[in-house]
Amino acid sequence: NKIINCGQGGIIVTDDDKYYETIRRLRDFGRLSNKEFLHEEIGYNLKNTDLNVAIGLAQLDKLNDFIEKRKENFKMLYEGLEKLEEYFYLPKQTKNSEPSWFGFLLTIKENNKFKRADLLKHLNSEGIDTRLLFGGNIIKQPYFIKNNPEFRIVGNLDNTEKIMNDTFWVGICPLIDEVGINKIIQSIESFISQITL
Repeated sequence: NKIINCGQGGIIVTDDDKYYETIRRLRDFGRLSNKEFLHEEIGYNLKNTDLNVAIGLAQLDKLNDFIEKRKENFKMLYEGLEKLEEYFYLPKQTKNSEPSWFGFLLTIKENNKFKRADLLKHLNSEGIDTRLLFGGNIIKQPYFIKNNPEFRIVGNLDNTEKIMNDTFWVGICPLIDEVGINKIIQSIESFISQITL
């Protein structure tokens, strides 16, 4: 699902010297420099291995192709699922943006006769992987509750709840070809047709 993959870890790119120094210290035990063992702040051992870096660098040459293939897969999925907009909120890019899509995010619309779990079970039975939208509603996460016992909420969290309960990803990675994209579309269509009979 990542645009490029280093096996483990990732890459941060910045042209800001202040951010660079902060990021470098955080990934290197909080040390002031690579030569000194003076720790100015809390840090971590987040240095990539040479092998991981080599994998990441080799993929940089293919980055533009990866991004274009994701856009192509996104477009095919969007066009194929557009006819099901009465059942789903489809992802849309914001004005003046050019996303490098992570995946294809679907949210089940209100008042539908099916649950996300049933659709995901159907997709999984046909060999189509899905993923939920990460943590969902943060105030329902045990770590957040334990470490923020006096948090406050401004307004309601209806949209957050909606996303947590009714949203999921399907993949658009460059390894998925037109046959795979059509399989996703047809599988969702067949599930919907069974529900609406």
